[in-house]
Amino acid sequence: MTIMQKIYWLIATMGNLLAFYLLFSLGNFWSIIVLLITLSYSAIGFHDIYFSKHTLNRLYPVVAYIRYFLESYRVEIQQYFIANDTEERPFNREQRSLVYQREKNVRDTIAFGYLNYIKWIQHLC
Repeated sequence: MTIMQKIYWLIATMGNLLAFYLLFSLGNFWSIIVLLITLSYSAIGFHDIYFSKHTLNRLYPVVAYIRYFLESYRVEIQQYFIANDTEERPFNREQRSLVYQREKNVRDTIAFGYLNYIKWIQHLC
């Protein structure tokens, strides 16, 4: 069990206990909302640890979704804050994505001239 899995179990257990305490002591609408949030957090994390096919979800339950969310906005974040696809070292984003595509047996062909802005005169010389 990794540290993140232990942290997940600690947060899920303490959160559910606190939510049940709030529900039975206060019994109002907001305590029910807190209970539903903590139970859904527990259910998602339980599914991630025991039934997920993705290694990141198994090792980092629930937290991996933050990575997936940020990765979905990678282009916008990279465009304004970080370098482009070909400036990273030792391997840039294009090379890593090509390796990932070949590993998963998906189509790994990319447009050469259009993506790298190769002009035809320079290419011929």
